[in-house]
Amino acid sequence: MYVYLIYDYITDTHIISSSNEQANGSVSNAIKENFGKRIKLFNPSQKLILYITGFPDSQSTKQFIWRWEKNITYRKGNSFSDYYYSLYKVFKMTKSSSLAVPFDDWSTSPKIYFNI
Repeated sequence: MYVYLIYDYITDTHIISSSNEQANGSVSNAIKENFGKRIKLFNPSQKLILYITGFPDSQSTKQFIWRWEKNITYRKGNSFSDYYYSLYKVFKMTKSSSLAVPFDDWSTSPKIYFNI
C-alpha cells in the first residue's frame, strides 16, 4: 500500500491518491498504471512528486490521506511546500485519526520517496 502526490503543470494542481497494486515490481510503474486507470490516460504534464510506503492496510491508507488533505489550506496555486508541510504535520501526530492505528504500531515505518 502506498500514497502518492502528483503535480499537473497545466492545471497547476496537486493530486493525492493511493494504490495497493504493484506493476513490474516498480512502485512508480504501479502509480502510473493506477493513475492512468483513473483518468483513462497518463498525462505527460503530470509528474510524480513523492510517494509514501509502509501502510499496514487500506483503512490506514485512507485515514492517512484524509488527515493529509485536511491539513492543507487549499488555494489557487498551492505549492509543493504547502503539501510537504501538511505531510510533516501528519507525521508529527501519533496517528492520522482518532480511530487509526498509531504510527508506532505499524509493522513497518512509513517511508517517503521523493521524485523531484
